[in-house]
Amino acid sequence: MALTPSRFTVDAAIAGALRLANPPPLLLGSQSASRRAILTASGAEFKTLVPDIDEKAIGDRLQDQPAALVRAIAVAKSDALVARLGGEHDASLPEGLLPLSPGTVLLTSDQVVTYQGTIREKPTDLAQARAFVQSYATAPCGTCGGYCLHDIDSGERVIADDSTSIVFQEDLPAEVVDAVVATEELMWCAGALMIEHPAWSPYIKEVVGGLDSVMGLNMTLIARMLEELRAKISSS
Repeated sequence: MALTPSRFTVDAAIAGALRLANPPPLLLGSQSASRRAILTASGAEFKTLVPDIDEKAIGDRLQDQPAALVRAIAVAKSDALVARLGGEHDASLPEGLLPLSPGTVLLTSDQVVTYQGTIREKPTDLAQARAFVQSYATAPCGTCGGYCLHDIDSGERVIADDSTSIVFQEDLPAEVVDAVVATEELMWCAGALMIEHPAWSPYIKEVVGGLDSVMGLNMTLIARMLEELRAKISSS
């Protein structure tokens, strides 16, 4: 079941997300609370369908470049959902999902956090989440996101990636760590990097890249990808 976005996630999405001009109907292949909040703030109409794939079986976390990894996972999510939608009698499809509106575009994505040359995904437990949060006071971190837009009707698709970097102050108090780790939504954030959490705000020194990008959905990039996708459809 998809998490309900926290109030501060919704507020951050409203403050930072680009509003799309004439967006197509979208099918979001994610249960992410922050991605849904950002997409809602963008003004897009969308439905959701969560892909069922083994992300850990894709790529090599020790050798792959982060951009290559997240692009591969975003594409794998798209492929899985396209195949699932092609099953006319798939009883597992959520009630009310079909029929999709004409011109629907499937949006899938993936994100990892980079820290001192390593790749971090969602924390496996609270202990790891706490260790991740505490570590960001000792060295800069970053995010790398991969995106795939797939036009359901034509089969055309566009793939892209983006990256950010974040620097926190070194004096991150224990009570700040406790407040961030106590948030349920944190466990669904790559690297436990819930940057929109208000307890963290006074300790952020620099963010290079948009807040929506750090939160998992770069709407400026999505807008450019939609334009590219429309051009591909027109020329096909």
